[in-house]
Amino acid sequence: MNEIRLRKVAPDRNQFRFYQIFIQRGLFGGYAVCRESGRIGRPGNTRAEWCGTTDDTAETYAPNGVSSSPVLVQTG
Repeated sequence: MNEIRLRKVAPDRNQFRFYQIFIQRGLFGGYAVCRESGRIGRPGNTRAEWCGTTDDTAETYAPNGVSSSPVLVQTG
């Protein structure tokens, strides 16, 4: 799995947001951890952090020893 997508929809608060993070391989080597966020239906803001190896991308995904295991959080 190299992509995580999240959506936040709260019509009563007029919140329709998306968040996405994924790894993309560069044309001349290296990897980019890309983050995109914004309002659903609109182009989002994109940031990319370039890394030399896949180990570096794992550190970018989960800095400071945070577990990279998926966690499902449900709210009422």
